[in-house]
Amino acid sequence: MDTDAKPTTGLPSREKYNAFVSGLELRSIVLESCNVEFIPENYAAGGGAISFKSDVAFDVLSDSLLDALVSVRARAKPRAAHKMCTKFDCTYRLSYVVPSEPDGAMLEAFSRNVEINAWPYVRELMASLTQRMTGPTLLLPLRKG
Repeated sequence: MDTDAKPTTGLPSREKYNAFVSGLELRSIVLESCNVEFIPENYAAGGGAISFKSDVAFDVLSDSLLDALVSVRARAKPRAAHKMCTKFDCTYRLSYVVPSEPDGAMLEAFSRNVEINAWPYVRELMASLTQRMTGPTLLLPLRKG
């Protein structure tokens, strides 16, 4: 077996990725946008389901600065209704100092870490804002690495 073979996925080697991540410095996490809507006429007590989707986009500012945008879209629907009762959309900007300018494969591998870095902020924001509304408090699941 050839242990020096490159991964077929196009992702960086574990050594190269670990070197990149060990040189990172998270400078800031900023809420860029947020929209929450509660539709009381669609709410029915008794629980329901929450669906969510997250996306990560990168903006390489220079060979040592990287911004990542994490966007989350969540929808809550009561069991007894066919319409959404709560809509939640937010975007956080995470700014990093990086040891070297990342290529596309490195960004693809790093996108999971970025999402995990932002997730506690997204989760808390969603719970806090929906708690202040007259509907149910929505809590996203925990995310693990």
